[in-house]
Amino acid sequence: MEFNKNFFNLKKIKHNRTKDVLESGELYVSQINEFVSQDIFQRYLDIFEKNIGIPKNILSQYLKSKIVGRINFHSNSKSFRRTSLLSTFIEIPKFILFIAVIFFSKKKKSSINEKFKYDLMIDNIETKQDLLRFKKLINLYGENKVIVINPSKNIFSLDNIKIEQKIFLYNYNLKFSDLYLVFKLFLHSIKYSIILSENLITYTISILNSNYYYNSVFNEFIANDCIIFQHYHTNAIKNFLFKKYGGTNSCAIQKNIHQLGFNSSFYDADIFFALSMESAQRPINFGGDFRKVVPCGSLFMEHYYHSNKNHQENFNIDIVIVGGNGFYSQGPFDIYDNQYSDYLTHLEWVNKLSLQKPNLKIVFKSHKNFKLEHSIEKKILTNGNVTVLDPNIDAYQLCRQAKIIYSWASTMIVEMRTLNIPSFFIDPYHRNNQFNQSNELWEMMRISTYEELIETTNKFINFDRNHNHLMTDFCDSSSDTSSIIYNNLRI
Repeated sequence: MEFNKNFFNLKKIKHNRTKDVLESGELYVSQINEFVSQDIFQRYLDIFEKNIGIPKNILSQYLKSKIVGRINFHSNSKSFRRTSLLSTFIEIPKFILFIAVIFFSKKKKSSINEKFKYDLMIDNIETKQDLLRFKKLINLYGENKVIVINPSKNIFSLDNIKIEQKIFLYNYNLKFSDLYLVFKLFLHSIKYSIILSENLITYTISILNSNYYYNSVFNEFIANDCIIFQHYHTNAIKNFLFKKYGGTNSCAIQKNIHQLGFNSSFYDADIFFALSMESAQRPINFGGDFRKVVPCGSLFMEHYYHSNKNHQENFNIDIVIVGGNGFYSQGPFDIYDNQYSDYLTHLEWVNKLSLQKPNLKIVFKSHKNFKLEHSIEKKILTNGNVTVLDPNIDAYQLCRQAKIIYSWASTMIVEMRTLNIPSFFIDPYHRNNQFNQSNELWEMMRISTYEELIETTNKFINFDRNHNHLMTDFCDSSSDTSSIIYNNLRI
């Protein structure tokens, strides 16, 4: 048993923060494909296929998504965390703890003698607000035909909908024969970690956890179709097991425009309910495996705007700046050298615009969960004529009254164009390919210089929505999103 020097391992992948992020992203997707497809890595997966019955192609897609999540986007010199052989032995106590938790945590005996098959399972719902977005779809099915899986410790209810709390690592109801299997796979992982000089224990834990968790869910509850609204949390192992237990389609809804970074690649779904066909293309280019793509608009916009028209507050505004949540140095979105400085520049341009055009009412609306009070956003924007609004104000009801909408990276730019409201991404120096796409259609929404910002404002501040129409290729109308999903699943 010795290290294979010809093996292409993750340590050879270096994320370069100075490169264009699109080029860098295409490179790491190609290299991860190469890493996982090698015969010696496939032999590591052989024993999982033989012992837990999950095909290697499913395991490969699953692990590719996990590998992307381990890229160190904050460093040029060391792209992957915990990849060395030494880190394998450091992770051994973690594996032992994992075994202890899944085998000796409190077991809950099922009160169900006969498994009931629902029409729809809504997975990964952690709050009541998450569930409310599905209310229209639930009504189409009927409450008694829907089951909701809550993986969190939050307890909530909504009408008479069945909500089952299934927390990761708990109540797997494993047997002692499973304990033998887990140790067998553990030793197998150490063996191949040494052969490949690559830490594989963390991947073994991830495979086993997904396998046992979703076996415990589907052994007790199953449905014709399963759906998740966070497309970046798809799981190839879950999708395989869902169909093994009798499910038909495991589906994902595109929550937002595609972004490069930790959750950017190798999505997996039978049906991908996309904002539009154009918006689905980049996830596919970055390793997404979708058996079918159905454009349906935005579930969020349907819920917050189209289903909420009777709760409108009047705002006297001209321009809305839609903020985000998490843009800071060394933050989750900081994946290239100029990212944070460009982000700050876009705020400075907004501030400069407000001073140059004091007659315009410009407001800034941050993400609802954003901690605004001591933020750099508030510090910059309050130096000009920008009004910083309460984060709890409904962004959709605010933006529907705007003459122009600007943002660094919000999905609302493509959503609000379906209402024929001029909406644009402010992208200083044309470097934000993390969120923006490089094609002719997308360029129509992209502002890369301050002069362009002034020109766009002058051109669209009195835009005639009745006689002019904007490009809307990246988001279809969201007025019937739930009906489109329902009709496609009930075929």
